[in-house]
Formats: sequence, structure tokens, C-alpha cells
Amino acid sequence: MKGMQKSSFYQHHYTNTGINISRTNVFRVFSLACILVSLILFVLVFNSGVSKAEHKFHSYAGSYDAHLRNTLLINETLLENFSAFLEVVGYEDKEVAKGYVDSIVKSFSKVYIIEAVHRIPRDLIDEVERIQLAIGNSSYKLKAFDFDNNQRFHEVEVKPFYSPIVFIEPADDEQRNILGLDVESIDFLKTAMERSQKVDGIVSTPPFELIEGDFGYVMFNPVGRVAVSNVGEGMMFSLLVIRAKELMPAHMFKESGTQIVLYHPDFPRQDTDGHLVEILGGSRSNIEKILFPNLRYEKVVGGEEQRLILLIEQQLGWDTFNLPLLITIGVFSMLLTLVVVRYRNIYNESDEKRRKAEYAIFVMANYDPLTQLPNRPHLLNQLFHSLADAEEAKTGLCVAYIKLKDYERIELRSGCGISDAFLVSSSNRLRKFVSENDFVAKLDGGEFVMVSDCGGVDKDVDELKKLLDERLKGIMVIGGEKLSLDADIGISLYPRDGNDPKQLIRVARDHM
Repeated sequence: MKGMQKSSFYQHHYTNTGINISRTNVFRVFSLACILVSLILFVLVFNSGVSKAEHKFHSYAGSYDAHLRNTLLINETLLENFSAFLEVVGYEDKEVAKGYVDSIVKSFSKVYIIEAVHRIPRDLIDEVERIQLAIGNSSYKLKAFDFDNNQRFHEVEVKPFYSPIVFIEPADDEQRNILGLDVESIDFLKTAMERSQKVDGIVSTPPFELIEGDFGYVMFNPVGRVAVSNVGEGMMFSLLVIRAKELMPAHMFKESGTQIVLYHPDFPRQDTDGHLVEILGGSRSNIEKILFPNLRYEKVVGGEEQRLILLIEQQLGWDTFNLPLLITIGVFSMLLTLVVVRYRNIYNESDEKRRKAEYAIFVMANYDPLTQLPNRPHLLNQLFHSLADAEEAKTGLCVAYIKLKDYERIELRSGCGISDAFLVSSSNRLRKFVSENDFVAKLDGGEFVMVSDCGGVDKDVDELKKLLDERLKGIMVIGGEKLSLDADIGISLYPRDGNDPKQLIRVARDHM
């Protein structure tokens, strides 16, 4: 019954602990709730920032798209107007043609050069050269250009027709060397010119590097058959060389983490040779790239023969959001959590002190302060539960009443110190004697009660008494004195002698 006699104490102790655990869980749930609310607020602010950034991004991207489409449309209009000028006025009046082109270039910085190409048969080469010299183009000479290899001029091949550049403005001395260049000697120019003639409309070349190092592209437009003095009518093309970087001024979009690329569809996105324009905003850190989304806008702009792809990307970062508000929410969450945790710790410390005080009171009320054995109230309570268990299990129960014979004499002769030590030593012997299922308690003076499982017959009573007699006999040396240990023992038996705790104790005492 030893394990059973402790159940009363443990039940009391763990009931209080359970209350404490329940309250601790409340604090834990409240802490998690605070963190969850803060997290929800953080997510709401974050999503709001992303939504605003997306709206702003698409608004800017739409503006860029509209600006670019308008610019490309203006380019086509300028080229068509120059084509009409060539068809009506021609290029032989150099001053008039130069004045017209200068007015265009001054108004539109994206226009790099305006040219005219005249397709002529081989037998009129000398006549065209004579006309060029007559209008002041002394550097004119029919020639070819090796664009892919050494990028040098060389003699043209013999063929039935040539397509030399017969007009170029504005131009310095170096650029005037281009006069007489047979555009058919450069593959991508030849392809664009032939395509322009086939569709009878404007066609653009892929991007290439201009003399100044910038990227640009050429727009071809067939003018038709134009009459030239002493040459007759011949197929002519107007050319507009566009300075690509002027298509999209960088000042239009200054958002951090932004990349704007305008590239030709004949090139992969990653191939920088196909990039006409590339504008890079401030870079983002690796942490920002992990935490924040990347916005993307990609559309085809321009007509069928002037197709370009506009790609705008923006990597969002800290400056995209209301950073003070996010920091405030984070700090508030941490402070609130710290307050809850601190309050919980204070409560736990207070509750621990309270439980220790309750335990001390419980021990004082239920245990003998000298031997630390259960006292009479605790004995009666435990014996009541033990009887209920025995009744349910249909087993017997032995209640032994033990009285130390020499205790009173030792107390009178040797004093409280020796007698107390005698009691402690005797109680320790009883502790070592009882089994896991036994229960021993301290009553008044030198009296003890032991409760033990037994078969419920006299034989069990006799065996228990014999064992106790053997255990409680001997000589003790305490404080230099030899003390004799002996005890009177009486045993009652449940259910033979009753089923009431007090009755069984009384019967056991009477049997001593």
C-alpha cells in the first residue's frame, strides 16, 4: 500500500500543478495570439505596399509603352515625309535637301542620319558619280563594305545593278565617306531593303553599332521610281538611321531596382547584341531579392515591320514599403510578447512560491515533523482508500499497531535528544522493512501503524507479526548509550475485524 498511500499527496500536488500548466498554456496562447496579430498586420501592410507598387509600376510601364509607340510612329511619319520630299524635290538641290534634313534632326534627337539609296544599272555608274561630284560630294565613290570581318571598304563585285547611298545628312567628313556605299554589300541592310520593296512599306534592320559607339538601327522605305538628271528614273529608298538610346529617355523612369530593355525579336533576351536600349536603376541586395517580389512588364511594340520588344522589370525593396510602419509593428509585437512573457514568468515565480507554501502546509498537516512519516489524519485518509481498494479487489488487509516498549523510559532517562534519535532510527527500520505495497504512519510517542496487503487469514497475521518482531529487536548505540529496541505488536485483519479505519486501528491496539 506504500504506493497507494502517496496517491493522496500526489493527487493534491499535481492538481495544483495542472492548474498552473493550464494557466501557462493560456499565457502561451496569448503570446502566440499577439505574435499572430502582429504577423497579420505585417502581412496586410506588406500586401498593401506590394499592391501600390504594382499599380505604380504598371502605370509607369504603360507610360513608357505609350511613349515608345508614339516615338516609333513619329519615326515612320518622318521617314514617309522624307520619302515624299525625295519623290517631289529629289536630292540634287543639295542646300534644299540639307535644310530639310537639318530641320528634322534639330527637332528630333533620335534621328541620327537621313540617307537616300538609288538603285542603278551598272552602265550608269559613271554618270551617277559625275552628278555627285557636280553637287559637291567629292568623296563619292561606288564601293562595298566588309561589315562582318575587317570592317573596311573594298571594290564592288561586278553585277547588273547596284544600290549606292547617294545622299546623307547631317554628315561630317568621316560620315561622307559612306556616300557611294553599295548597301547590298552588307547582308542585313540588303535583306531589309529587299523586304521593304516586297511589302512596299517601312522595314527596320536589327540593331548595330554606330560610328560613335552607340547602338542604332536603319529604317527603309521605298520611294518609288525617281527621275535623276541624265540618269532617268530609278528605284529609290529613303533611310532613317535611329539613335536607339534616344528612343526612351532615362529620366522618365527613376525607380530603384528597375531594368528597362528594348530589344529586337530576332535576338534572345539575354543576347546584348540585340539590345537597342538598356537602362538600369539602383541594384538591390540579395536579401531584398529573396524577401520581395520582382515585377515584370513585357510587350511587343511597333508595327509588323518595325517590331521591338519592351521589357521592364522592377525588383521591389525596402524603400517600396512604409518602412516606419513595418518597424513599428515589429517593435510593438516584440514588446508585447516580452511583456506577456515577463508577466508569465512573474506569475510562475509567484505560483511556484504559493505551491511550495501549500506543500509545506500539507506536509505539516499530514506528516510527522520528526520522522517524516504520515501522521494520524493522513493514516486515516489513506487507510480509507486502501480499504476501498481491498474491497474492490476482494483481498485482505492487515493493520499492525506497533508500540516501542522502552521509548518512555528512554525519554525520561536520557532526554528528548536521545529519545528523538531513537524514534528516527526505529522509523528508518520500519521504512526499510515495508514493501512497495505497504504503508507506515507515526502516531503519538513511540507508536506506529503499518498497513499491509495480506491474504485475509490468521496465517498471514502470524507471519507479519513474526517478521515485525524480528525487525524491531536489537541494540542501538545513540549518543554513546546502548539502547534496547523492542516492541509490542498487535494486528487486526480486514474484513474479519471490521471495515472502518478507526475500528481496525483500535482492534490492532487491543491485540498487543
